[in-house]
Amino acid sequence: MMKKTKRIVLITLVVVLLALGGLAYWQKDNITSLVVSMRYSKEEIAGKIDDNKKKTENLVKEYTGESVRDFTFEEEEQIRKGILTPEEALERISNGVKDAETASAAPFDPVTKSASVSPAEGDISGYISQLYLLKAQYIGKLGDLDRRGRAEYDALEKSGKTSKAKQALAAKYIGEASRLEAECDAKVEILIADIQRALSKNGESANIIKNIRSAYAEEKILKKSYYLSAYK
Repeated sequence: MMKKTKRIVLITLVVVLLALGGLAYWQKDNITSLVVSMRYSKEEIAGKIDDNKKKTENLVKEYTGESVRDFTFEEEEQIRKGILTPEEALERISNGVKDAETASAAPFDPVTKSASVSPAEGDISGYISQLYLLKAQYIGKLGDLDRRGRAEYDALEKSGKTSKAKQALAAKYIGEASRLEAECDAKVEILIADIQRALSKNGESANIIKNIRSAYAEEKILKKSYYLSAYK
């Protein structure tokens, strides 16, 4: 009965968001995430996430000659919950990565380039390290957003606010999550452009660019599917 209720709540949420004008947020990859969440269990989606991580790790090793692992699910949950900082998480996976200690010394902002350390020119491993750091930073930001949203929702529940107020709250935080996603997408594209320039300067194939974009898009879909599946 509880699972059925959660499924109804999820479907209702989607309908409400569309009615509130949230259609732009539910672009193709978000709709795909919803379909995947309905089709597979959390365990099956977690397996797909692991497969995508391994594929990315093998890709990085092929192009850099170094083994650079991705964050584990447990580490990502620690980042999301605020137990582990992005910089601490990067240190855990940075064994064998050139200048990893330097890369984790300050938050990386590829838009402003301020208070950050750029990889050495032509250092593909350094750019991959920065991609992982960027990922960790946004996992942390989404975790903070989740905690704020839950706290505000609980406050509404206790005060007996109307369903309309709760729908407005949901729309507010979905909008913030969408903004964070767009911001992260833009920074990822800047880093990918840096990698492409480095590959070109080194006279190397740029085939990895297509694979990085594909892996990034796939992980976003699977991560959204994983959390949506909790409502089945």
